[in-house]
Amino acid sequence: MQIIKGKIDYSEHVNKYDDDGIEYKLYTITIDKKKYTSKLPKGLYLVNDVDIIAGINPENPSEIIAGYCPVNKINWGKNTRSLKRQTDPLEIYEFVEGTVLEKRKSSSVNSDFSRDTLNSHTSVSYMIYIEGRDFNTSHQFGHKLKPGMEIAAVLQENSAVLVVDKKTGRITGKQRPYFILLFLMLVAFNVAMYYVYYNKPDLIPSFKSVLIVINVFLVLFWALSIYTFLVGRKSMKFLNLKLKK
Repeated sequence: MQIIKGKIDYSEHVNKYDDDGIEYKLYTITIDKKKYTSKLPKGLYLVNDVDIIAGINPENPSEIIAGYCPVNKINWGKNTRSLKRQTDPLEIYEFVEGTVLEKRKSSSVNSDFSRDTLNSHTSVSYMIYIEGRDFNTSHQFGHKLKPGMEIAAVLQENSAVLVVDKKTGRITGKQRPYFILLFLMLVAFNVAMYYVYYNKPDLIPSFKSVLIVINVFLVLFWALSIYTFLVGRKSMKFLNLKLKK
């Protein structure tokens, strides 16, 4: 299977049915000015101006038999693992920049039901519009943006993970190495627990069991903070590469 990499210039589809009556989408896809056809499952949609890695039918050079779009994580066909191995880790991100034309706020209420109480909280998000493009942001990013601001943003699946105010250079969403502080807190907690145990051994029943359980949760939280920091470093690397161009 020949593998090609490029950008989707344009795509359109018609709905079809196979011999078993299962609906699929027959796409015509233009990649770097060349037209291909491909069969996609019913629930998948392609968008323009995104990178694609495609497997070409060796018996029909104009047919794509497998595809993968890293930005929106769409994949179809056989042997997509071989396509994913062709991607750079930074290809999951998308870079946009321009002047904020408009932002629209939306709220959603999430409710937690229990036997005795009903707890609910409201989450706020924004749709940001710039020249020729719109994308989603959480409240963390969106509430600081105003029409007229010059911004650059790193998107993952059309949601902002980093936003730069180009006037001030301030970056929202940049990850800090909080895992260092969490590690020090983990060490300090264990030292304090052993100090209490050796001075007042009857104060904490089943000391070892309690210590193991608490440490499991603390270590998992610490590992999650390391993972979040490393992911944040990748998005910052992508941003720096784009801003240097």
